[in-house]
Amino acid sequence: MKIDFGKKIIFWPSIVIMLSILAGINNYYFYSHVERSAERNAIQLHKQLKFSINELINDNVTIDQINNNVIGLVSAWKSKAYYNNKLIVIDVKNNVHNLYIDKKWDKVTTSNITIDINSYINKKPNAFKLSINFDTKFWLISIIRSMTFSISEIIEDITKVKKAEFSGTATTILKENKYDGLITINEKYKGYYNNTIKKIIIKSNDNNIPPKIYSVGYGDKVLIKNGDIVNKGDKLIEGTIVSGILRFQYSYWYRSRPVVGFTIFLVLLLWFFRKREENHKKELLQIDENNIKEANNTIENEVKLIENSDQVNDEYENLCERFKEYDKFINPPVNTVNVENIINQCYDMFGTQLRKAAEKIVYKLYEDKIGSLTNLESINLNNAVWALNKRGFISFEIKKKLDMVRDVGNRASHFNEKQISKTEAIVAANKLLDIIDDLNIKYEQNHTKQEDNNIIIDEDPAIKKKKTGLNIIKKANGSK
Repeated sequence: MKIDFGKKIIFWPSIVIMLSILAGINNYYFYSHVERSAERNAIQLHKQLKFSINELINDNVTIDQINNNVIGLVSAWKSKAYYNNKLIVIDVKNNVHNLYIDKKWDKVTTSNITIDINSYINKKPNAFKLSINFDTKFWLISIIRSMTFSISEIIEDITKVKKAEFSGTATTILKENKYDGLITINEKYKGYYNNTIKKIIIKSNDNNIPPKIYSVGYGDKVLIKNGDIVNKGDKLIEGTIVSGILRFQYSYWYRSRPVVGFTIFLVLLLWFFRKREENHKKELLQIDENNIKEANNTIENEVKLIENSDQVNDEYENLCERFKEYDKFINPPVNTVNVENIINQCYDMFGTQLRKAAEKIVYKLYEDKIGSLTNLESINLNNAVWALNKRGFISFEIKKKLDMVRDVGNRASHFNEKQISKTEAIVAANKLLDIIDDLNIKYEQNHTKQEDNNIIIDEDPAIKKKKTGLNIIKKANGSK
């Protein structure tokens, strides 16, 4: 099946489909890498915990100190573990500490970790339980996000509003200085609404309610100050356009960069195929126009030979007699019994019937030799003739004769100041019958198993061709 990229309805959907496939492959391998990285990071955490706990035991520290050190070490590790989804620490008193922090990151590949300090101390198995999960649903979502530049998340970042869930006192936590002065960092975005506050902690006046932490993103607008008293429902943080821009730069852009490259590559690739297809069609159209001109010239020359020899009536009578030999094949569309009346009544109608008969021959041959006509780009006589000629089922000479019949039929079917003449109709009709003989097609008169008008293609080259028409032309061409 041939795909025509010249049609916009095919061109753009093809880009989207192929882009989806490429983005899916890219994201799959990216998250496969994340899966390996998450496993390596978790194993490093396990080794570090094992070493640290052994050191603490050797130093004879208290159980509480071991608990605090392990929880502090794991908490520090968690702050960098973007793809961790569950992190639970069971201390020596069997208290469960859930240290998971939702970073709103892609959860395509996640690590789930459970740490049992008692098992580490007593060197028991299952002290460190690790599982890595790949979520197909989030992988498909990541493809959509990559292709849409995470526009839904950008809008969410811009329009977000975080409100206090209960009344209490606000504490703002500043960002830590991550650099020691030996390196220079980009301060391009310094001076925006927020460049220093990392999170806001609301501590309730009710000691039974645990404090609530609200993270603050780059570019977010902080609506309170450190130490402010807030009421339930008060706005704490608002998103801004800068929030969306910075979030796109720091996060979403990395997700969509490969898609930009894929898009450029696919557009250029399909554009190349589209242009090549268009140029190919232009070349075929030019060749077809040249063939039609050549066919028209050939018909004109043969018409002149007949008319100059005053043999029009003789050729007409020979044609009418010859048609009777092909009745079982070309009837319909040509009624060979009344062919004299058809020719004399209207040359244009006769020319149209000749083209239909040519279609009947060619379409039947195409289906027998190649397959269904639906394989053609569009079902028409010219495409079928091209396909048969290209695959060697008809010779170039047969193709030229078909072009002549097609040319006469086209001029007969459409408005033309110069209508076809009787002689042109005779020449075209003889070309059609010659084509049948050239293809060695015959109808078995005594075929007893079927009574329809199907044709039988006999490829025995020993079959003798029986021709009676165009005597003048044959003599002019030196034929016997």
